[in-house]
Amino acid sequence: MSWSDWLSAVDKQVASVKSSGATNIAAYELWNEPDWTWNTSAAGAFDAGWATTYKEVRSKDANTPVQGPSYSAWNQSWMSTFLTDAKASGTLPDIVSWHELQGSQSIAAHVAAYRALEASLGISPRPISIEEYGTTGEIGVPGQLVGYVAKFERAGVHDAELAFWNHYGTLGDTLTDTGGSPNASYWLYKWYGDLSGTMLTTTPRPRPVSTAPPR
Repeated sequence: MSWSDWLSAVDKQVASVKSSGATNIAAYELWNEPDWTWNTSAAGAFDAGWATTYKEVRSKDANTPVQGPSYSAWNQSWMSTFLTDAKASGTLPDIVSWHELQGSQSIAAHVAAYRALEASLGISPRPISIEEYGTTGEIGVPGQLVGYVAKFERAGVHDAELAFWNHYGTLGDTLTDTGGSPNASYWLYKWYGDLSGTMLTTTPRPRPVSTAPPR
């Protein structure tokens, strides 16, 4: 595929979105997981390809948000280089995105690192999208997934989507099978979606330490 072919495909996709009449398009994601799927030898540097594609999208659609860079994991160095290049070319994404596929333990640190990077580069705060999250063993397990929900909420992540690791047609393993009934993880998200009100800050109390002598 040549750059001409690629930009033609981009034009076709944007035209399809605009002609659909859809009003719920969250954003254009320009490329998924470029840290391992982008062919630099054939297409050149990803950041240059991003700028070219971004400008093509904007020439056809000036309003729908664009999100990226959609890395497969948080990487401070990659993100710093990408944002620096995108700022210089006038192609900063409206929504910044990456994936959290190695567990939930570092989400808060990654979001904080991004916010600090954003500020250091003089970039106005952007919504964060975690486009894929969860390890293969966590998908469909509410006791594991609730930790992600809590961490995304506390960190102020705008949106997050379950990874597709297993069976097709099960809405991210929230159904028992293709076309099946809701499973326990479905009800976790249903209950979370039904919540309203204000989030409160709580402080866990440490467990008391026993000073009684051993028997």
